[in-house]
Amino acid sequence: MLHFLQRIIPSVVWETAETLVIWVHSLLRGVTPKIKGPSKHEAVAVPRIKKFDEAKQLLKILVGMKEQALKSRSTPNERLAITFKIENGFTTMSLDTHAEYVNHIHELLKMVSYYSEQILIKDIFETEKAIFVKKYGENIPFLKYILTVSFKFSIKRFLGELLNDKLTEADMSDLCLKAGDKITSLWLESKKGPVDWEEQKALFDILQILFPSLNVEDKLENPLNIILPSFETLWRVMYRLCVTVQCSDEADLYLKVLRQFGEDPSEATFKNKVDGVSAEFIVKEILFVNPPTRTIYRSDENGNIVGVDVKVVHMEGVEIKGFYPQRWGNDKDIPFLTFGYGSMSCPAKRFAPVALALMGAAIFEIFEYYAWNVELKKIDAEGKNDRVKYFEFEIKKVK
Repeated sequence: MLHFLQRIIPSVVWETAETLVIWVHSLLRGVTPKIKGPSKHEAVAVPRIKKFDEAKQLLKILVGMKEQALKSRSTPNERLAITFKIENGFTTMSLDTHAEYVNHIHELLKMVSYYSEQILIKDIFETEKAIFVKKYGENIPFLKYILTVSFKFSIKRFLGELLNDKLTEADMSDLCLKAGDKITSLWLESKKGPVDWEEQKALFDILQILFPSLNVEDKLENPLNIILPSFETLWRVMYRLCVTVQCSDEADLYLKVLRQFGEDPSEATFKNKVDGVSAEFIVKEILFVNPPTRTIYRSDENGNIVGVDVKVVHMEGVEIKGFYPQRWGNDKDIPFLTFGYGSMSCPAKRFAPVALALMGAAIFEIFEYYAWNVELKKIDAEGKNDRVKYFEFEIKKVK
């Protein structure tokens, strides 16, 4: 399944998360992606921290300074709080709200077993495969599939009891893709200034259909408080996981490791090494080489923004810059900031790698390993550069 042509190793896979979002959003609308200029943060020449020790110093919380730490994180996230009408642990300046949010997330992230998580994931992936095959035949738009399953997992796993039980799977699939598209659009627009209120309203109309019992525009009740951190990480990492594993010279080994984990999902098989590689190492390496959050922003007491360049910090002193999961069995002191640092690091830092490994194992199994290929669409190349082509992948049934 998903046996990428070994000669195609798209450099765009290694772009920043922000650039990836721009390309995806444009292609979903059928237009040629263009990067119009630097981000809001880059436009004001934000100082960038590129050393691990300096990054730890910025991100750690000193005793008695948690309120200041919340303000330091919430200030750079203000545009997201306004755009998506959210108040959660990443955007609030309230110690009580932060504590309540983190405790709630920890409860949501508790796993009964790896197997129970796998059942949900495989059900979502198999259902969406059937829907996409019915809609698109044997040429499935790869990115639309990834966006849909990522959003659907986020709402079913964390908010399943609140979902509209009158929706068919096909209707929910359509709403998940539309919601993901609107989130991407608004995320990008918010970097430039106030967003289009019609786009914002369209997103909340979708959310109200999905969650009829909630007041989705209430900043504390808004399901996006839960959805955004999950969805925005999952789809980006899943896309890169599929592409990177299949493009690797050691694709057969990595697929073997993921397959074994999928056949017997447990903590032991997650950590079990085959030729120096485990499912844990594969996922950690994806998060290391391509952190979904490229820059972690904080503000100082004067409101000045400082950014930690996560990827540059990761690459500090690393000899092998490319995808190399084996590194995690050789060196335990490699800088790793994908989930932040210290007591305010991401609460999903233990759950997310397991979920991503289960999703990776599921997608390869469901598309039957080598029975489907991921290929470029046959498109008119005029006016389109190579980067665009790399994003126009389709999952195609092998004849």
